[in-house]
Amino acid sequence: MKTRKISTAVWAAVCFCILFSRLASGQQQPAKPPPSDSGAKSQLQHKLEQMIIWELSNTLKLPQDKEDKLFDALRAHFREKKELTAKQFKAMKSLRETYSAADSSDAKIKGALDQLMAAQEAQMRLEIDLQKKLKGFLSAREQAAFVMEWPKIIEKVRGMIQERRQGKGKRGGARVIYFHFESR
Repeated sequence: MKTRKISTAVWAAVCFCILFSRLASGQQQPAKPPPSDSGAKSQLQHKLEQMIIWELSNTLKLPQDKEDKLFDALRAHFREKKELTAKQFKAMKSLRETYSAADSSDAKIKGALDQLMAAQEAQMRLEIDLQKKLKGFLSAREQAAFVMEWPKIIEKVRGMIQERRQGKGKRGGARVIYFHFESR
């Protein structure tokens, strides 16, 4: 037990010294590269969509033909949602820039707000359109199950992402290394 406390104290001292030396020398931490829409990010997004669809079809216990239709409807929904989310972020960025500009008039701010509202309304219409599409091939009981399970599954997947980011997942994540010093 004593060696563990000593090793922990030594490890903390080493980390503190490295941090302090970087701060004292004016060296900054390397910046993360901006997220790109290529490769890994789109592949991760595709896997998340598949996980959501798989969880839904597993929970709803749909026959294969309905499962295929659900898959197609949700893939189209995710694709459109991605585009609308990009528009919404662009509208929010425009609003921030317009609002913080010294020479911005109320008319410019109102125009930026209108763009943001239009993007948000399009997102709501997209959700309504998804429900209408599902109404075409799901029974009333299946639709009700979808409506009730959809938020739970989204939260479950978000939780899995958070765990992964925080290093609590089963794969990857931060590892703590303890140095053991034996006294002779």
